[in-house]
Amino acid sequence: MDLNELNLKLKNDGLTRTEFFSELTSKLKEKDIIKDSTDVVIKSDDNGNLSNFVIKPGTSDAITQLDGINTTIELLKKYGVNDLESIHPFNSDIDPYSWNIVYKDGGWVVNS
Repeated sequence: MDLNELNLKLKNDGLTRTEFFSELTSKLKEKDIIKDSTDVVIKSDDNGNLSNFVIKPGTSDAITQLDGINTTIELLKKYGVNDLESIHPFNSDIDPYSWNIVYKDGGWVVNS
């Protein structure tokens, strides 16, 4: 499955969406990256695709950011998305804590 397929599934299948983001939130809480489930906010693009979510970690150090990104990537792999191409700052001039997780057919922006 590529990222576009998962995005469609998350958009159209409420149960999968709930399971995915509940699991992500749980993993981030277990690793003490976030304190509360409200620290993960899901956003959609203009087409309704779930392509951006905001993680509000308890700290802004680089190790915590990387751990949040790796946790997200591992969960995407679990759901069958394995065509990761790169991870790079989304726009360090505007927000130094935003990262773009780029896949062959799209990407997710992780703001932390």
